[in-house]
Amino acid sequence: MLTEATLNTGNTGSGGVAIDRSGGKIYWASCAGGAPFNGRIRRANLDGSGYEDLVTNNVIHPVGIALDTEHGKVYWKDLEGNLNGTGKIQRANLDGSNVETLLTGIDEASGLAVDAVGGKIYWPELRTKKIQRANLDGTGIQDLVVGLSTPTTISIDLFEGRMYWTDSSWTGQTNRIQRANLDGSNVQIVVSGIGFPWGIAVDTSSLLNIKKAVYLDSTSLTVGKIYQLQISTGLNIWTNYGAAFIATNSVWRSTGYLDVDNWGSLFFRFQAQ
Repeated sequence: MLTEATLNTGNTGSGGVAIDRSGGKIYWASCAGGAPFNGRIRRANLDGSGYEDLVTNNVIHPVGIALDTEHGKVYWKDLEGNLNGTGKIQRANLDGSNVETLLTGIDEASGLAVDAVGGKIYWPELRTKKIQRANLDGTGIQDLVVGLSTPTTISIDLFEGRMYWTDSSWTGQTNRIQRANLDGSNVQIVVSGIGFPWGIAVDTSSLLNIKKAVYLDSTSLTVGKIYQLQISTGLNIWTNYGAAFIATNSVWRSTGYLDVDNWGSLFFRFQAQ
């Protein structure tokens, strides 16, 4: 049975919601009042109790919000202006401390998504009509999809390696949902002619019940050494996996995952050559 409840009131122009199920919290961006905006990053328990203002200083018009619970971070997009290149992407600890500005010169669009495993943030740019991404610290900006109409909000599906976004034109001519691979390839229209979509989410709950995804990583490689990744199902016989590589950093993480269901049990090691 579906039930409906009002968890919190007094939020004018809320611009995004994110759920931390394991932490039992709901986070949202609030634009209290009209211009000049008085923005807030807020959270509460999932039942609406324990309401908190997390970030209140130097937040003007926050919209898209996303969580990286693995690293204890909340990200948001602050429009500041309107199609004038004064917006920014910021983050803070989940309790609102240690606010950082990662990117400036961000324009109108409400969407923001975080891939904590791949180490990327994704967002749409309405004025420049493209989908972009960067590293979690704001470096390495990439244009993924260009030449769009009115990209607004975005969500990512890590299991399938895809991103989905809404295209919401005020004229109604291009109102649709599109998707592409996480590198921007294979752009497709999923559905079109659908009113004015402004918000999107991907449901992977069914996949969570059937896939046991493992990302391989190491934090103790020696820079300049050659390593071979090896895999075993029982610690007796080790099999080379992929090609040997030269470590350029002490930290290494695979870009894709292995489905443990295909192995039964799985062990791995990095063998120095």
